[in-house]
Amino acid sequence: MTQDTWFAASKEGLRKLVEHLPKSMVLHELAQNAWDENATRCDFTVSRIAGTPYVELACSDDDPDGFKDLTHAFTVWAESEKKANPSQAGRFNEGEKKVLALCRKAEISSTRGTVIFREDGTRTTSRRRTEKGSVFRGELRMTRREVRELERAFRRLIGPDDCETTYNGDRLEARKPVAEFETTLPTLRSDGEGVLRATRRKTMVRVYEPRDGEIAAIYELGIPVVETGDRFDVDVRQKVPLTRDRDNVPPAFLRSLRGAVLVETVDLLDQEAASAKWVEDGALDDAVDGDVLGTVLDARHGENRALYDGSDTEANKQLHGEGYEIIPRGSVDPELRRKILETGAGKKAGDIRPTPRPFSDDPDAPMMREIPPGKWSQGMREVADICRFFARELGICDDLLVRFGLPAKRWWNAAWGAGFTWNVSRLGRAWFDSWYEHPVALLSSIIHELSHEGAPDHLKDAFHRNCTRNGARMLMLALLQGKRIPHFRRILENHRRQGSRSDGPPSPGSGLNTSQAPAE
Repeated sequence: MTQDTWFAASKEGLRKLVEHLPKSMVLHELAQNAWDENATRCDFTVSRIAGTPYVELACSDDDPDGFKDLTHAFTVWAESEKKANPSQAGRFNEGEKKVLALCRKAEISSTRGTVIFREDGTRTTSRRRTEKGSVFRGELRMTRREVRELERAFRRLIGPDDCETTYNGDRLEARKPVAEFETTLPTLRSDGEGVLRATRRKTMVRVYEPRDGEIAAIYELGIPVVETGDRFDVDVRQKVPLTRDRDNVPPAFLRSLRGAVLVETVDLLDQEAASAKWVEDGALDDAVDGDVLGTVLDARHGENRALYDGSDTEANKQLHGEGYEIIPRGSVDPELRRKILETGAGKKAGDIRPTPRPFSDDPDAPMMREIPPGKWSQGMREVADICRFFARELGICDDLLVRFGLPAKRWWNAAWGAGFTWNVSRLGRAWFDSWYEHPVALLSSIIHELSHEGAPDHLKDAFHRNCTRNGARMLMLALLQGKRIPHFRRILENHRRQGSRSDGPPSPGSGLNTSQAPAE
């Protein structure tokens, strides 16, 4: 009775699983094996076998120990020492097996012997061995285009500083990083029982400019593993938590990596680069603080910028008129918008140029002590009569509520909302008692406030249309019914006495509506 192990691997089945992968996979797996060890040299040669669609691919290295266990050359998922070392890419001991599955025949020679894989599907071993290092030779079916792709894939590698790597005699060009830093990233490491576990570990990260025509990628120990399309090539000098097919990374890892890169390269970003999706994703990482976010926003929108403020639409327009760029809500991820505000990297328009709100529901808004009608001066009563008259004649309100108040803050003259309110704290009682000496100031404030009916926003066309229409109506009233206007005669008498001086002193400020109006 014969006894077999539980599993047997099918070369043909594995070939079908990896056939769809780009042929660069072959190069990556062999380079990784050499770079994971103590090799100081790794040489690739690729040559077409005349009269066939096959090429011979060879990879040799000078690692003094070579294969520590030659059975690993043909045993899938054998226990690998590399699992316990995050600074080595190996995990499952299957890299060579993927390459072998694509070969019609191959052999692996090392310091402990040689394994020969025959075209008929059998294998044998030989005592032939190398003095140092290992040599892989295999015959693979490749088109000319795939051979060219293999050479381009070689050029993309980022070789170790201490291992010279060549392809058909041409040395892999060294690349100079634009940034190099240490950070803590998720990685994989085997526990005491050899089971891979997720962990976090400090590692070096090197950032490079992508080559012309190449898509930026994440590298694992010099091997490109996931194309990102980000601004930079990023080489993580430890195991990257990859999917089983080694073609993607978890979103949390990607965000952490992007955040770390953003912190180190933010000063290198122009407007286009700062507007990229990877920047927004990385900006949400905890490593990115308000200073970095502010630099990103400066690059994207300039220093004169503000987030759109839905609670103060007039502030948006006010700042836009001053040359600010207003950042629309839809252009920023809601989570990132919250972080921008929380860190102080940016402000809403209303926080930069708030529209005064004399009587808003805001508990911090200035409170007002109202002067009861029984304590109004004669001038106040006359001004109230004029306000009611024009409100009625202009078709705005038949019985206008007029108030006089003493608010805690004096930055407004008059306000519209819950009636017509005059700010005695700002104007002073004497201003009302001598209203006929400055009729232009008085009437302009009345026009301003009455025009806010149905048009609370100073910067909308509706308010300006109301102003011009109400001003024209008041002029017609003065021309056609001047004697009916309360106290109009006093204005004319004062004008005759003082001539052009009858306009009186300019108003100390502009009228304000209750909900939205800037101090002038």
